[in-house]
Amino acid sequence: MQQINLLPWRKGSRKHLTRVSFAWLGLVTLGSIMLVAIWAWVTEVALENQRQRNAYLESKNAEMDKLVVEITRLKNKRQLLILRVKVIQDLQNGRVEIVSIFDELVQAMPEGVFLTKLDRNATAVTLHGFSESNHQLSMLIRNLNRSAIYDDARLIKVQQNNQHGNQISAFNLHVAVATTASQKL
Repeated sequence: MQQINLLPWRKGSRKHLTRVSFAWLGLVTLGSIMLVAIWAWVTEVALENQRQRNAYLESKNAEMDKLVVEITRLKNKRQLLILRVKVIQDLQNGRVEIVSIFDELVQAMPEGVFLTKLDRNATAVTLHGFSESNHQLSMLIRNLNRSAIYDDARLIKVQQNNQHGNQISAFNLHVAVATTASQKL
């Protein structure tokens, strides 16, 4: 039998396989590079899109912040206006209340009782004065308790006053005023 030398064929086959392998390696490398480039481009496009959306949201947030500041300013202005209106209403109601307080006081005063001083705060009136007798002073207290405006008349102090005679007594009387005297009438 004749001997066939397959060595050159094997070398050629190896060279061919090596070239094919390198070609495939080159194609895979090129494909990988292309995939990475496409992925980078897609990612960059997505990032740019997200940046635009973020910029839009930030601009809208800035607009909303301005609106919130404006709304807060308007609410504060509204509160101030409500307070002013309330003060004006209280003053208007107070005019009627003052007249009612003095009118009821005049109607409750019996003969022989004289006032020297009247102190008023929001909820009470303190009367200072002289009385010719204790009976007239008790009549004043009863009249004030029956009044539509006054409640809880309490005698704070009664003192004999020798300057005006033996029968004259100086007194201090505390009377609660209804919070809205005009409503009680």
